[in-house]
Amino acid sequence: MRPAEQLIEALSDENLTALSEWPDELPSPPPNRHTLIEELTKLRNRTRDLFEVLDDRKRKGSSVSQEFKIDFGNALAGVFERHFPNARHSRGGYDRTPGPSSEYQEFLNDCAQEVFGNGFKFSGNVLDEVTKLRGKR
Repeated sequence: MRPAEQLIEALSDENLTALSEWPDELPSPPPNRHTLIEELTKLRNRTRDLFEVLDDRKRKGSSVSQEFKIDFGNALAGVFERHFPNARHSRGGYDRTPGPSSEYQEFLNDCAQEVFGNGFKFSGNVLDEVTKLRGKR
């Protein structure tokens, strides 16, 4: 949220002099500052709402429902497949290390931890369900 807030502040009327192009004349048309501020405000507010919803889920005894974890894992798996098409989309195997043994599982857990905090990890059952949903079994 902080980058959006910084941009809103930078584009505000109070900081208009910092956006001055004088004495240079630029060939490209300027963006509509008021539209940018309006859209950035919407983005900031939606992000704040999302954080509140996720924090509320974490506060209730069961941090996140199993169905949500499966849906979230499935969405992340789709991102992984789109951006890393040549990478292996598997959980890996037991390799006696404390972390995941595949880039796929590490990606899913790292992304989930950005949202839910360092203690969050997808269980094997959730990853199995994601695999089934993606037609890999």
